[in-house]
Order: sequence, then C-alpha cells, then structure tokens
Amino acid sequence: WERSKLLEFGVEFGMFKNALFVNSEVYKRSSDQMLFYQSLPLSSGLGGQYDDYPSQVINAGLISSKGLDFSVTYKGSFGDFKYSISGNVSTFRYRVEELTDNNALTTSAVLADRIDVSRTTVGDVGGYFYGYKCSGIFQTPEQVAEYNELARKRAKELNPDISESNLALVYYSKPNTAPGDLIYVDTDNDGTITQADRTKIGNPWPKATYGFQVMANYKGFDLTIATTGIYKRDVFNASRASTYQFGSYDYSTTTRALTRWTEENHSTTNFRINGDDPNKNLSNPSSWYVEDGSFFRVKNIELGYSVPKTLINKIGLEKLRVYVSGQNIFTFTKYTGFDPEFGIGGAMSAGVDGGTYPQSRIFLMGVQFDI
Repeated sequence: WERSKLLEFGVEFGMFKNALFVNSEVYKRSSDQMLFYQSLPLSSGLGGQYDDYPSQVINAGLISSKGLDFSVTYKGSFGDFKYSISGNVSTFRYRVEELTDNNALTTSAVLADRIDVSRTTVGDVGGYFYGYKCSGIFQTPEQVAEYNELARKRAKELNPDISESNLALVYYSKPNTAPGDLIYVDTDNDGTITQADRTKIGNPWPKATYGFQVMANYKGFDLTIATTGIYKRDVFNASRASTYQFGSYDYSTTTRALTRWTEENHSTTNFRINGDDPNKNLSNPSSWYVEDGSFFRVKNIELGYSVPKTLINKIGLEKLRVYVSGQNIFTFTKYTGFDPEFGIGGAMSAGVDGGTYPQSRIFLMGVQFDI
C-alpha cells in the first residue's frame, strides 16, 4: 500500500476586527510505495479481446512534493452596500525521488502508433511529456535534400567503412519525407531521427492555480462572482490527431486544417496533411502537440433580488427571491483544444487531453421562496 508523510505549517490571522483575514499554509509531503500502472508487452499474454495494451499495478517508488496554499479575504461596507472580496493561490513542486530499479515508467499511448507520450524518471516531475522536438517545417525539396546529405555525411564520420549502397539508404527522417513535413531535432547528434532523439517536451504540472470571488449586497440585491484559473501549464493536445485530418470518423476537421502547409501556403507551423503520414507527423509524439494550457475562467455569476418582507408577508411567504445566473460564461486562454479545464490527471498521465467533452455554458433563471 502507498504510505505518506506530511509536514505542514500554517498561519491564520485577522486584522481590522477581522475585516481582513489571511490564511497561509506551507507543506512538504513524501509518498512511497506509490501505485502505478506499468505497461506490459503483448508477449505477457495478459492482453484480451478488448485490451490490446495490457498493464499491471506495481509499487514503483518515492515521490516528494512541496507547496504553498494562500488565501485572503476582505469584508467591508458603505452604508447599505456590503461586500466581500477573496482570492486564493496554490503552488507546488513535484519530484520523483526513487523508482523500482530506476527504470522509466511510460503511459498515455494516445496517438495512432500507440507510443507513450508521458514518461516518469528519477529526478524529474512525474508524467512529463516525452517526444520529438520540432524546429520547423521543410519548405523545399532542396532543404530536404540538404538534411539528407548532412545525415549521410554524419553517418560516414561515425562509420568510415559504410558502403556507398548503404550510405544511399541513410535519410535524416524518412525516405518519403517531403516539403510540408515536420523537422524533428536530432538531439543525440547521430545525423538521423530515431527513437533515441525523443526528449522532454513539456511539463504538465502548473506553476500555480488561483481563483477570485466577489460577493456584494445592496438593499435587496445580491451579486456573486466566482473565477478560477491555471498559470503556466503545458498540455499535450492529443485531440489534434483527430481534428487535424480529413479521414476522422469521430471528429469534425477544425479550421486549423485551413492553415496547413500546401504548395500555395508554405506554413511554418502546421504540416501538410497526407493520409499515409510518411513522416509520422501525426503519429509521432512531438512538440507540435504541446500547447500552453493556461486559462482564466469566470465560473459563475449570479444576480438576485429579494422582495421586501413587507410585501411578501401579505401573501403568506417568508422569503421570495428571483435570480439569473450563468456558468462558464467567459474563458480567456490561448489553448486550442475543446476545454482547457479538463482536469489535472493522474500522477503519470497528467495534462494529456484526448478530446475531453467541454463544460457547457449554462444560463439559468429561477425563483426561490420559503413558506
């Protein structure tokens, strides 16, 4: 079973007759014998008819985290106008200290080739994004040929005895790579793109989460506003694999496809769409999928009016309130997925958005009464 140790220190204080209230807590937590899912090969015999990618639960190691929770509230009034303003922010840092045999754990096989995009290793955060860094898009056949020539030159340096026939089979990326394909970074400097070039391409854990709340009353009127947000969080937007193509049966193609690389539009950000995907643009986990998932959202606004008792007592009511409210009304974000507020996720698969159904924008009108 998982075991945890927690060291926590908190301070609470009020000022100005508790008009200003502050709460602050710092903590350090360590958890060992953590339970994780470890992927298994098909040769394990554990895959079933509906489970082509079997896994087992293991006690994997030790994780430490430390953070700060801070909140402040101020209450005041001006005559009949009363108000309360509060805010909160939480930060934490997360580190994997030990793993069984110090072997990396991988998960989140969300793309077509079922390559895990989340990786956990000792000395880093859990579930960071692991894939190929992209440095741009091939624009011309000459540029593709130049990269292939450099790959062959490097191959010759590493293996002087390589034959000319084998040298001709060396390509920087793939044999059918062409203008419009992603340029992957050769991180190990061997001249060609292989699985060894995969590296850390994103951190799914936010630097901070925060929120603001406002409550106000004036005579019979009341107003409540609640907001929430995430600051500096990378998201692996796997839903792009389904919406940035013309052959998906489950999703509609988004307008991003209109900005794809074509002979007429030499895009520097979005690759060509090709059903065969010869360069593995869609199926390789890469930094093309990683986006800034920061957002600020107005979660709820409610405006109400309570009818004076002198009027409602005549009809036998103790309370009568009418209100209008809206949920998820405004969202400010650069994230292009369906909804930036799709949840943090598990310790090993955080920040991977496979196309979570977005939260609805809801408007309500209602009447509350007490007899």
